[in-house]
Amino acid sequence: MASSHTQYTPLSPEIGRVTEWPAAQRVAFRFFFAYFVLYGLQILLPYVPFAGSLNDQWFLETVAIGRWLILHVLHLPAHGSPSGTDRLDLFLFDLLLVGISIVVALVWSVLARHGGNYRRLYAWLYTLVRIMLAVAMFEYGWGKLLPYQFWGGKVPLYELVRRVGGLTPQGLLWVMMGFSRSYAIFAGAIEWLGSLLLCFRRTATLGAVILIGALANVLMLNVAYDVGVKLGAANLLVMALFVAAPDLSRLAKVLLLNQPTEPRHIVPLFGSPQLRRLRSLGAPVLAALLAYLPLSPMLRDLRQTHPPALFGIFEVDSFARSGVRIPPLDSDTTRWRRVVFEQSHRASITGMTDAVRFYRFTTDTSARTVQFSQSTGDSLQLNYTRPDEEHLELRGVVGGDRVIVWLRYIPSVTYRLLNARHQWAW
Repeated sequence: MASSHTQYTPLSPEIGRVTEWPAAQRVAFRFFFAYFVLYGLQILLPYVPFAGSLNDQWFLETVAIGRWLILHVLHLPAHGSPSGTDRLDLFLFDLLLVGISIVVALVWSVLARHGGNYRRLYAWLYTLVRIMLAVAMFEYGWGKLLPYQFWGGKVPLYELVRRVGGLTPQGLLWVMMGFSRSYAIFAGAIEWLGSLLLCFRRTATLGAVILIGALANVLMLNVAYDVGVKLGAANLLVMALFVAAPDLSRLAKVLLLNQPTEPRHIVPLFGSPQLRRLRSLGAPVLAALLAYLPLSPMLRDLRQTHPPALFGIFEVDSFARSGVRIPPLDSDTTRWRRVVFEQSHRASITGMTDAVRFYRFTTDTSARTVQFSQSTGDSLQLNYTRPDEEHLELRGVVGGDRVIVWLRYIPSVTYRLLNARHQWAW
């Protein structure tokens, strides 16, 4: 392949003659211009200074429009608000953006009957998509490099004690990723490297190719394990393909057809040489800024993490209701089998039928009370005592009855998943 050194020189005669884009290319550009500008708001707004309320309002309006479409177009009952992007209201809003972009492309095509091209406008759109993709993938990369994504790089205790058959497909994937810190760091490094390369024009294509591989894998994992961010991953993959698209034919010539190729002419963002030099000097600053923006809130969250007073896996040795000890029958739907207190102030209570209820919990060490609460508004407040490090006693009212629960601490290292040794050879 010929040198890809970026030079803002006049077009060669061969290139200069190609001054008009084909009609299909012009229409496609108009569509992607409208779609990426509209979709990019939800990526960039969280990082724009003093735009927090505007970002929140954008999301609320997105949900409101999606739910209106559910009720009045699809005539379906109102839906809840599951986490992730795979929500019917967000899917419908994304389809609405596609529809708006098609309309914009058609109207633009009718109004702009002349031929020509959009080389300079394309250069700006190309740069905008690079910035949006870089900041989004820096966030994913940092989340894996730091102990942040996948439960901070540790399998939660409440997932550790759950039977494999009781896991959701996403839970199974998260356990796999949370267990292997080295693999999470490897995946994060790939995403981070691709994002960094996107920030510089000379290496943008290489960064996009790296991210195409990474995002194709992420999207496939999301589909295979039913992770609720398939829509977001698909949009990011389309962005990576858009950035790599101008060089795909050249790469195919070299890698597949064993043919020589010429450098691709780069249309500068600015006509002024002074502004072009300023842009070149600002590229490292932009890269540092895009890398820092998603990192800052993660570091803040990690600094605010405080270990709870109660932590660990506790098996129920004895359970008394209204002064009567309840035998540990597997068919009992009210007796507890296990209570788990997690570092993230999350707790789970497992019944004898292995049904699990999840809570947020807070402890008052002076009053010796623990408060369990759910998003539905249900809550429990129990008094606790620790006779020793190996035992815990809970007392309070559960389901209208006074209960006393005696529990025994189970060290997490007794589970094979956490004490298995890595072996290079068997």
